[in-house]
Amino acid sequence: MDSKRYIQLLKKFDGLDADTEGENTRSSVSYAILSNSETNQLQKCLGARLFEQGFQPKLIKTEFNNFATDSLDTEGELFQSDLDFVFFVLSPMGLKETIPSELNERSQFASSFLSELEMFVKNFSNKGVKVFLANIPETSERVFGNMSRIYPASFLYQIQAINAGINNLVAKSQGLYLVDLASKANYYGLSEWHDNGLWLQGKYPCHPRFFPTICDEVSAIFSSLVGKIQKCLVLDLDNTLWGGVAGDDGIDGVKIGDGIVGEAHVQFQKYVLDLKNRGVVLTIASKNYEDVAIDIIENHPRMILRKNDFAVIKANWEDKASNIQEIAAELNIGLDSLVFLDDNPFERGIVRDHLPQVCVPELPEDPTEFVDFLTQLNLFETTQFSDEDLSRSEFYYSESERKSLQKNAVDLKNYLSMLNMEACVKPIDEKSLPRSVQLSQRSNQFNLRTQRIDEMTCEKYIKEPDKFCFTVDLTDKYGALGIISCVFMSLKKDHLYIDEFIMSCRVLKRTVESLIFNEILNIAKENKAKFVVGEYIRTKKNKLVENLYQDYGFENTERSDEGSLWRIEVSGFSDLDTSIKVKRS
Repeated sequence: MDSKRYIQLLKKFDGLDADTEGENTRSSVSYAILSNSETNQLQKCLGARLFEQGFQPKLIKTEFNNFATDSLDTEGELFQSDLDFVFFVLSPMGLKETIPSELNERSQFASSFLSELEMFVKNFSNKGVKVFLANIPETSERVFGNMSRIYPASFLYQIQAINAGINNLVAKSQGLYLVDLASKANYYGLSEWHDNGLWLQGKYPCHPRFFPTICDEVSAIFSSLVGKIQKCLVLDLDNTLWGGVAGDDGIDGVKIGDGIVGEAHVQFQKYVLDLKNRGVVLTIASKNYEDVAIDIIENHPRMILRKNDFAVIKANWEDKASNIQEIAAELNIGLDSLVFLDDNPFERGIVRDHLPQVCVPELPEDPTEFVDFLTQLNLFETTQFSDEDLSRSEFYYSESERKSLQKNAVDLKNYLSMLNMEACVKPIDEKSLPRSVQLSQRSNQFNLRTQRIDEMTCEKYIKEPDKFCFTVDLTDKYGALGIISCVFMSLKKDHLYIDEFIMSCRVLKRTVESLIFNEILNIAKENKAKFVVGEYIRTKKNKLVENLYQDYGFENTERSDEGSLWRIEVSGFSDLDTSIKVKRS
């Protein structure tokens, strides 16, 4: 980590006022940083990093060590600034200056500080502002020697207690997100992270060369919240998943678990398997003969990953950019959802040139560095985990069996009948809330309004009498697809308004849409609404549903460059045909 990137971000931020490229198409994001240290340059770096992520940043400036006052003044400028998120980043050096000097008073420092911090962050989250809360990097100070970690009066003990409290606060609260700076500081080394001279001179929270690292973490969390996520890993084989070249070395010659290189590739495969188990979809794009590649994957005794771990395998002699495009098309996901790993700089360059949307890390030459390098990049950031995440690869893998069935079906109706689909429609509850929020945050194509409903908003739909929400959990003959849709509605004067209608593109053209409109109209009837009103708000990615309301019998009442408004009369609606058996619980 050097200072070059830090200087680049500062220059980029200073040039943002003159750079109007894409201003009309970028989503605006308003942010502030609250700290007990000097963050003027960190604020600029974060703005530049958000710009690189495709946002139009708006910085709400804050003053040094004013975080308590700013957090308590709910009528002040900060709370009136229409903030999207606020980032709390607190320096241990600043905390050290406030800890009591008397040892018998120190043991309560963490609990007292956490009580105040909880009040600060809840003031923002109660206003609908997302709060990114950094934990505290430790210091190397050990006045009590080896007892410092277990003696309550030691500063190190109190920092540990604060971090445990921050973890608990984030875990139990909605609208709060952890920024794990403690792990970053440990990785780079506390003696590198902290610079006492810069603290005494200018109250810097850490050495400025680590500002880009901090900003990468924050921008990754925010991007995840608004649906900019990577969820598919595309892997090369030769000298990436294993050592050596399959065509030359054969199953007995490739290096998997033999010597340092072979063990490094086993370690890497275990890391990739962990990614798959937490919900990342694995695929292969390799220049190889498919039968040779599959033989090694299935039969090499030290292979960790097997054929069933990959949703799509492209082992051929076509160019990798074309194969990657086909992978995205088969999985029905955007190219910006893909990460491509290849040991060959030429192949990386080709993919970068032809598919700039795909993330292509500069993989190290030494395979022993693969895991450490990729871990620090934090490519698959997420703010929600659900049961569907743990089964995502199986969903995509079973899709190939569905496509095989579709090829043999006489027509679409016949195919849908053969799938034996069954849907469970039920109101959103505590169990389905994480997946519902995740769908709202991640879905971009089949998303009518793209309002990104968070946990707090979702709970309002669950509790308030004039709001309604439900999920659709789908299964077919090949297994469970999980919760594939959620809908949020509000009862207005004479109509039921569809606040959000989101569906996974994996189930397009299976008549799920008909099932959902039936459900919406029946809720409207039960609540004596005369009309159902739906809105389409145009984004870069949701053209797929531009005509959805029209296709299902709604009449257009308003249209503009931003989107369109539609309504349908409840009394004239009859249930739509669907190939799905519905059950309720």
